[in-house]
Amino acid sequence: MILGVTNALPKNASWRFPISAQSMDATNPFPFVEQIAISQILTNMSNQNFVAVKIGDVNGNVSTNVSNPA
Repeated sequence: MILGVTNALPKNASWRFPISAQSMDATNPFPFVEQIAISQILTNMSNQNFVAVKIGDVNGNVSTNVSNPA
């Protein structure tokens, strides 16, 4: 992408949502878990949190402001 050979990341989403409770290695965070499996909801399931991660934002133009996405 930087060299202009391709303009997309094949088989990759622009945003990823890993589970916030997992620890990640700073040098190689992959693979990480992006799903929470719940078989039965019998009690309050608070603290089931995800973190939004922007993939491939090499020029810094991503907007994380939901009320003003431009």
